[in-house]
This record gives sequence, structure tokens and C-alpha cells, in this order.
Amino acid sequence: MFDTLTIKLPFTGDLSTLLAPLSFTQHGGDLGGAAWWVSGQLSYPNKKEWRQGFKVKINQNRILLEEGSLCKYFYGNNVQTLDIVTAEVALMRLSKALQIDWDVFLQGEVGRIDFSDNFQMKHRPATYYPELSYLPRWRRDDSYKTSLYFHQTEKQIIFYDKVNESPECF
Repeated sequence: MFDTLTIKLPFTGDLSTLLAPLSFTQHGGDLGGAAWWVSGQLSYPNKKEWRQGFKVKINQNRILLEEGSLCKYFYGNNVQTLDIVTAEVALMRLSKALQIDWDVFLQGEVGRIDFSDNFQMKHRPATYYPELSYLPRWRRDDSYKTSLYFHQTEKQIIFYDKVNESPECF
């Protein structure tokens, strides 16, 4: 399954057209080391809460979509999985919501992509964390109460309770 994405897209279009579907957090200035014109949020279609969506930054050269869940954007949760076909449909829907031509969207560079899967277990996930004590060449981080992280330089593995995150799906 595909989940969280960060995508850099080329931008040469009309800024006013692109801004229509966004909620804004900051205009102009230096946002994260680059001179950005605007920073905002593209909310998930079925979520009303702030910060439920893709972070969007726009400048004269590119659009940056950060840390949004493609599953949550498409399904409203990340319990249902996206295969390669539904991932493409979800990306096309995202392209349409941002009013970016699909051909331009396909020129984007993926800076981050999370792959995930669901495991049905008899017990709560935390019950299994002590058994997941060692992975060669990975640093274990169990400083979180409800999840277990293993880190490498540019990768991480996370175990957490999706029932706890999305109880409405179970």
C-alpha cells in the first residue's frame, strides 16, 4: 500500500487558479530555507479538522506537497489500502483538486513515499513490541507509548495500532 507522500511539482501556471482549493497558513517570506510565495493546506475531502491534509508550499518555480496521506485523501482513512491502480486514481484526483494538468503532475519528483500494510492480530500491537526487540542495522526507538519505531539513515519502520487511530473503520 502507498500512504504518505511528498511531491515536488513544476509550477508555471496561474497562481490565483491554484490557490482556490487551499486554506492558508502563511503568505510570502522565508519558509523552510526557500523564498515561498504562499504556504497552505489542501484538506482531505471528508475531514473538517485543520491539519487533516497535504501541506502545500508554492513559489515561482514549484509546488511542494508535503506529508499528506494518499489513503486518507482517497478513502478518508489509512486502514483501506491503495494498490497501484487506486493509487493512480487517487493521484489523478489530487491533480484535479489542485487544478494541475495530469501531464504536469507526472513530471513531479517524489521526495518521500511510505509503503505500509495491515496485519490482523489477536492482541493489541503493544503486546508484540517486546518480541520485536532487534533488527540488524536498525536503531530501535520505543520512546512512544503507542508505537514502535526502527530507524536507519533514510528509512524507518513503524508499528502502531490502526484501530486506535481510526476506530470508526473497525
